[in-house]
Amino acid sequence: MLIVLIILAVIAVVVVLGLLLRRGLLVSRVRGGSMLPTYQDGDMLLAVRRGLFRRPRAGDVVVCRLPYGFAIPGGGDNPLLVKRVGAVAGDPRPGGDGVSDPLPAGTIYVVGDSPGHSLDSNTFGPLPEDLVVGVVVRRMSGAQPSQSR
Repeated sequence: MLIVLIILAVIAVVVVLGLLLRRGLLVSRVRGGSMLPTYQDGDMLLAVRRGLFRRPRAGDVVVCRLPYGFAIPGGGDNPLLVKRVGAVAGDPRPGGDGVSDPLPAGTIYVVGDSPGHSLDSNTFGPLPEDLVVGVVVRRMSGAQPSQSR
């Protein structure tokens, strides 16, 4: 009887952990070259879903949805973007003259690592934080970033 209880307890723990991981983690693919040289087209990234992590901070790489009214040609109905957080609510807009209005509460400014080759806040403005799906914690597959010499 004790062995049966132990087996049932182990099964319950495995099921609960599986559900937590499934709901808490996200695998996302980098599409395009906007995050070069950090991430390359096709890299698979592991992110912790929104709600299970702290608020995004400047420098974090996030997986986010496009704001309403913007689309990526051939991107499907609800494409996900991989971008770096350049600024958070209260910070001045990146690239501004330093005297610009701070970002509104509940927004972040996201940018690609490859300037000029990215659909990001430079195009659509500050991104509402609720469009952030997760914060990237590691690259799962793909090329490693090139090393500076």
